Amino acid sequence: MELTPSKIEVVTLEDDKCLRCGKCCVLADGKDCQYLVWEGDKSRCSVYAERLGKTTGGSEVCIRRSESIFDYPGCPYNTGRISK
Repeated sequence: MELTPSKIEVVTLEDDKCLRCGKCCVLADGKDCQYLVWEGDKSRCSVYAERLGKTTGGSEVCIRRSESIFDYPGCPYNTGRISK
């Protein structure tokens, strides 16, 4: 039986479409995720490399943006599902 490495998702700045608006990192109660850091009007995740599956506050867990059912104004990752 041959073992093969699992597929690893790699995001480079050239592939990253994120506008760093932070809208997808807001919890149901309206507060920012505990790992969201603001630098002027742009945001970033302080635990980005290890973010998936982390509890972001309350009972919410970080998922890939592509797995979110929500669309946010102006987000290049929108899929036409549910608008926030």
